[in-house]
Amino acid sequence: MAEETGASSESAPAARRVFDDALAQADDCLQAARREGVPQDQAARGRITDLTRALEPLETLAETPTPMTAEERLLAGGVTAAELPDLLRAEADLPFEVEASEDGVVLRAGGAEFAFVTSGQGASLRLGRATMQLWTAKNALAEGDGWYHARRLADVELLADDPDRKTVAFTLKLFGSESGRDVDALDVRVRATVQRGVPGVHMETALRNHTDRKLAAYWFWNISGGWHSFPDATTTRRPKDRQPPGDTGWEYLHGAETGGGGVMLAGFPNMGYTGSQFHMFAAPKTQDVEPGAEMAIDFTAYHVRPLSAWQHDGFLQQRRHWYEQYASLAAQLVGGVSLGLEAPSRVVAGVPAEVTLGLAGLGLAGHRLGGVANAEFSLTAVADGREVAVTATDADRASAGFVVELPPDLGAGRGLDLQATAAVQGLELPLKLHAFETLYVAAPVEVQSLRQVPAADGALSFAVTLRNNLPTPLPVGVSLTGEGLPPAQARSLLVGDAATTVTLMAPGAQVPATAEMVPITLDIGFELAGEARSVKHDEEIALLPQAVCPVLEDGPAIDGSLDEVCWAGATKLAGFVHHQTGEPARQQTVCRVLADDGNLCLGFECFDD
Repeated sequence: MAEETGASSESAPAARRVFDDALAQADDCLQAARREGVPQDQAARGRITDLTRALEPLETLAETPTPMTAEERLLAGGVTAAELPDLLRAEADLPFEVEASEDGVVLRAGGAEFAFVTSGQGASLRLGRATMQLWTAKNALAEGDGWYHARRLADVELLADDPDRKTVAFTLKLFGSESGRDVDALDVRVRATVQRGVPGVHMETALRNHTDRKLAAYWFWNISGGWHSFPDATTTRRPKDRQPPGDTGWEYLHGAETGGGGVMLAGFPNMGYTGSQFHMFAAPKTQDVEPGAEMAIDFTAYHVRPLSAWQHDGFLQQRRHWYEQYASLAAQLVGGVSLGLEAPSRVVAGVPAEVTLGLAGLGLAGHRLGGVANAEFSLTAVADGREVAVTATDADRASAGFVVELPPDLGAGRGLDLQATAAVQGLELPLKLHAFETLYVAAPVEVQSLRQVPAADGALSFAVTLRNNLPTPLPVGVSLTGEGLPPAQARSLLVGDAATTVTLMAPGAQVPATAEMVPITLDIGFELAGEARSVKHDEEIALLPQAVCPVLEDGPAIDGSLDEVCWAGATKLAGFVHHQTGEPARQQTVCRVLADDGNLCLGFECFDD
């Protein structure tokens, strides 16, 4: 598959020409500076100043309307999986073919290429930029085999070679990753289909049991590198707020309704449920596979080529950012004027943030000033790929204030990218300076910790530490729910810009007799700018047993013996379990607990059969 990184709309070549011209100017200035140092004459200094304005033609291009591309439609959100084939269908008559042999299978459609080949490392599968590896039923056939991976392709069949549809099937023969031995009792059958003009492949894959016994099978595709997906079949404008489907966890993708894998988009930036890799499971993940039966994972993979205008071209935007920083630093050095950006290190979604821009430096003093009243300041803010509203508040001859209106739905943990510009007139040379800053976006309230705390009479109590990221106190209501637990509620006033611990008591709930993991949901409600807001937090914590021990005037002697009379009345703890499996410990231990005024005394009886 062609690894396309540049935009191909009509505006992109024009944008690239602007960059080529600007970079040529920058290279000339750099070479001159290496030979002569900082330029002193007016003409040479003017060349440096020109660098700060070399990218201004891009602003004209940005105002030129261009038709929305498929990529921009996806970024805008609301596209369903059913609409993808028509949306991504190539207009040009691109190669539509299948190459099939025992050495490999290659399918080409709609400008995309999907390859399944046998190499020295085994059988590799590539969907766009994504590499797929098969992980199958660890040690299912013999201990020491490890996970079973694909060794080679076999039984290749061309099932359909129609003008508008092509299907090829093949078998992936497996080997043990630890033992290295080839196996025949398990294999994976793959059926791959492409349609004319559509840059996608539909994969029907099945793990087949050729043994004479039932296998508890657990297998998945591990897909890494440049993948993106929307398992609920709808794209979103807020990619990083995408939650994993169901209860499968962050890295997992599968369609529980269909038992298949869902939809994946390869080679596409800034959209959907994304990461460096994910695991595509069957649903449910573990199944009993009878002799001669199979366990399926089906999915569709598309390769979406970047075809947007230059503003969405990551390569060009990265270079634009770099160039403006370079040109601005050069101009600041020559002109003796710098642009500073003051902003809080942490901002809160839904709360306006104040930002101040200011000019400084020796270039503003004396005859070099000439008046800076006509300096024009501007500020742009971008979060999650969308521009955030900015309002100018005040300005004087060398500074300006702005308020950034952070939207309330901006997710915590994001970055708010600020870009400041100052076009300065009245100096010896007109300058256009830039400054950049990325701010951390925090939720108004963050959960720092959740833990069980001791309570009298065997009741169940929790301590929640909340951080208020606002500068002023904030009244909150906290509710806690958990599996098998009655709801617990509390109200508190959180100190501004600090952490506060809130205690919640679950009425009527008792501490369990043995340790158990329980999923807990916290809901923190508050009012901000006249609107009701809430923060939810899910966490699985261990509920631990609780014991009360007697307190003596005089504690026992610490001599390795439990024969003193006081140990007979000590609280006994027993029934310990393995900390990983939860199973009863193979060798039992009894712990006796006493206390005196200054010490907690523990005595252990360790049994060994």
